[in-house]
Amino acid sequence: MATKEDLKPRSAVTLDKAMESRIRQAVNNYANSIPHNPLTSLGDDISISTVSLRPMYTLKLDTQYESRWKADFDDPYRGKAGRYVPDKPVWSLNLYAAPSTLSDVTHKHVIENTEQIYTCRTCSGSGKVTCSKCGGDGRVTCSSCGGRGTKNCSRCDGKGSKHCYSCNGSGIIKYTRQETRYRGNITELVTIHDTKSCSSCSGRGRQICTSCNGRGSFTCSTCGGNGKVTCSTCSGTGKVTCPTCDGQKQMIHYRAVMQQFSYSHNTNYVSDTSMFNSGEFADIHSRYKGYEVYSELNTKGNITSQKLTELNQQMGGFFDKMLTAEKKDGKSIIYQSLTITRLDAYYFEYTYNGSSYQGVLLNNAFRPGSTSPISEHAEEVMDNTEKYMRRRMFPQAWH
Repeated sequence: MATKEDLKPRSAVTLDKAMESRIRQAVNNYANSIPHNPLTSLGDDISISTVSLRPMYTLKLDTQYESRWKADFDDPYRGKAGRYVPDKPVWSLNLYAAPSTLSDVTHKHVIENTEQIYTCRTCSGSGKVTCSKCGGDGRVTCSSCGGRGTKNCSRCDGKGSKHCYSCNGSGIIKYTRQETRYRGNITELVTIHDTKSCSSCSGRGRQICTSCNGRGSFTCSTCGGNGKVTCSTCSGTGKVTCPTCDGQKQMIHYRAVMQQFSYSHNTNYVSDTSMFNSGEFADIHSRYKGYEVYSELNTKGNITSQKLTELNQQMGGFFDKMLTAEKKDGKSIIYQSLTITRLDAYYFEYTYNGSSYQGVLLNNAFRPGSTSPISEHAEEVMDNTEKYMRRRMFPQAWH
């Protein structure tokens, strides 16, 4: 459990040799982690003035709620509607106890003497309704052939013929032949260029597709050429189970008490410093591990431990505000679990070259304030570079 010192928001720290060494080493480590930073021994060159311990706290609040209300229901009739309770104010009833762990669950308790059984109006007591997919026909359009009953041949794209590669689609074959000719006592061998009809396609330029035998299509194997198949929703009957009565043919109307258990997780970060904003607090607590200093179960919307009183007051009633924010209209808080984790943050002021700065030591890691010698040096370099670039003094700009 937390001690008074664990929950103390702020305390001065003596700047002894051990603390001074921790701070200087952390600053040096930070300086050396930044690329191209010339101030690598910054921790040795600063003058540390004051150090104070300002813990950062992570508050995790888990809340289990219970809600109760009355409501009317119409359900398929399957006999008894459920667990019965008398018609009394909802919070006077002895219902289910709260779950032992954070849960999100809803229970229904039927109020006695409110049940009324009647014939289902949607299906008129038949338990079946017309199938919306097939419209009661029992059959639907075949998706494979789109209702045509046939599917195009993939080899010829449904044309029944395909390009003749023997004649390249021209229908004729070009060829040359030798012929002997006589002129007086002279015999000549003459080359003649000629054409003939393509025998592969009979001069048509296209060959009959052998896959479909020229038909261009096949009978659809899915529907057998009918263009329709049995409806999978109703199995061909044209009727489906009534969605209102779920096939029970009758409905039951009743009034019930609803009991709902729900929960919420709430995480907040508290510190008495303005050095970091809320987003930076979350990043700090995720990077640096703290230690648990307080845990309380079953706060029920109020601070019951005297150990939190001082911290709550110095933090402007933060715990009260946090607990109050979890009180929801119409919901009763069953129990709450409050856990506080502390991260020791040593804030210190230091000077460098006559200028004053702030920093914080977190688990031997240095985190600078809004400005630091390193950030100011980087800004100076950027300003000089921009100045030289404008003057087209490129060697100086890149120096």
